[in-house]
Amino acid sequence: MQVTQYTNYNAEPINVVGSIGFHAQEVFKEVAKKYNMAVNKVIKAPLEALVEYHLQD
Repeated sequence: MQVTQYTNYNAEPINVVGSIGFHAQEVFKEVAKKYNMAVNKVIKAPLEALVEYHLQD
């Protein structure tokens, strides 16, 4: 994984955005676990999440 080149790369959880990440999320989570990383959110359609965010009170 490219992020392993950074110091403390596993200090924060990772968010995945997009349909490819959504459909391959199980593989993504497996690889993240191998590198001691946590996956926080997997969002298939970022526009939907953006609208949802702005509609919150």
